[in-house]
This record gives sequence, C-alpha cells and structure tokens, in this order.
Amino acid sequence: MSDRFSRTALLAAFARAAHAREPAFRGPDVLAERLLDGWMRVVLKIPPVRHAVRRIYERRMPGTFEFLAARSHFFDEVVREQLAAGARQVVILGAGFDTRAHRFAGPAARRGATFFEVDAPATQAEKRRRAARLGAAPHVRYLAVDLNRTPLADALHDGGFDPSARTVILWEGVTFYLGEQAVDAVLRFVASGTAAGSVIVFDFLFERAVTGSQPAHGLEEGRAFVASRGEPFTFGIDETQVDAFLAARGLRTLACLMPEDMQRRWFSRPDGHQGQVAGFYGMVLAGRAGE
Repeated sequence: MSDRFSRTALLAAFARAAHAREPAFRGPDVLAERLLDGWMRVVLKIPPVRHAVRRIYERRMPGTFEFLAARSHFFDEVVREQLAAGARQVVILGAGFDTRAHRFAGPAARRGATFFEVDAPATQAEKRRRAARLGAAPHVRYLAVDLNRTPLADALHDGGFDPSARTVILWEGVTFYLGEQAVDAVLRFVASGTAAGSVIVFDFLFERAVTGSQPAHGLEEGRAFVASRGEPFTFGIDETQVDAFLAARGLRTLACLMPEDMQRRWFSRPDGHQGQVAGFYGMVLAGRAGE
C-alpha cells in the first residue's frame, strides 16, 4: 500500500475547480478550489494562466478535461435524483478530493442521509486535512481502506453502513486502476448487499484503453501520462458488452453514456465549450437485477 496520496485525484480536483471557473463548462464543483494549495490556486485565479495550463492539460490527455466535466455533471445529477427519491446513504468509493458531502449537505440533512467516503489511507488523510477548510460535516463518515485487499462489505459494515437503507454508490475515476477481482467484488456487493432501490454510478475505460489494441481520441497520450504518474490503466470493459457485463454480476443497466452521448449532452451547445470528449471512457448507472 502506498503512503503517498493520489496525484491523479488532485489533478481531477484541479480540473473540477477549473470547470467551475469557466462559464462555458458550467462546472458544478464550486468547492474544489478550496481544497487546492500553492500554484494550483494561483493558476485558477489568473485567467490567461488558467487557460494556458488547461491547454497543457489537454495536450497531455486530449479530451479528458471534457470527460471530467461531463462526469461531474452526470454524477451530480444521480446524487440529486437519488436523494430526492429516498436514498438515505451515499457511498463514495475512492473519494479522492470529492466535495459532494459538503455541496449536498442541505438535501442530505433534509433526508437524514449519511455520506461514507472510502479511500486509501494516504489519500483520505490528505483529503481530511484539506476538507477542514470546508467546515464541519457531521453526516460524513470516513473509511480508510484498500479495496484491492479489503472487501467493501467488511469496510462498510465496520463503518456503520445500514444494508437495509436505500443507497447510491459513486465510483468515480477508480475502476481504471483496480484489478478485475476488485471490480467484480464491488459490483456483486451492490447486487446482493444493498437494499431495494439502491444503485451504483461509475465510469470505466474501454478495454482497448488498457490493451492499446485500437486507437481512440486521446488514448495514446492518456495512457502515457497516467503511467508516467505511477498510476497506469489496469482495467477496462468491452464497451459493446456493458449490459452483459453487468448482468453477469447481478445488475442491470439504467443508463449508459458513451463519448458521443457526453458530446451531445454537454458540448454541443452554441454558447458552450466545443472540445471533443476522449474516445475511451464510458459512464454507467446500474441497479439490482429484477427491480
């Protein structure tokens, strides 16, 4: 287990903060900037410098900046809708520098909902240190765990998770870096260890992003960049077999967004950003089979 917090999680927070600064992106994460330090905060406050750094980001991982914006919008939509529909628990797996527990504090309080943030110890310790800037969050429980080693069910049970309560599970930017066994374990837990009406929303790499077997917009650069940061891509799903992949693990697809869907929903407005979403990411909302 690494004693170093995730730098890709910090870069994702920087991207969300930049999205929130840009009217064309309309990014919803207005708190991410408060979790940043040093040069990142300076860059965000100076528009020409911010734009220059964004161009560097986009050269290193073409289309990923757009994908991260789409992901923020979609995951926020799911949380908002699930809380309104009666979810009483929000589990954030690989929480990184997520701010949703604070941004959705109002709806969570009205619904009596509890947030569980699950992450590797080093990253979570750094997040908790920075999150003190956002104020108290008594509805949040922090669970330090390595999902490659500890079953999710055990970690949640020890942290006070209620298996009888309707739950929404967020798995954002995590499956890319796990092994297949760890991915399977989480999905099977959702299918058999959560209450009726529970859902999971997660993003995934196309299988070819791991193997490099077929080209896609931004793939070559993206693979090289994450490998250079010490966090190479390790897991992907055949994008033509998502329904079957989920069914084999006791889940059913409620929504599945491919790059072209993200492009159409968030980057085709005449008054918005017109960049191209990376061609090797997908997002899925899944529920328990039979419901």
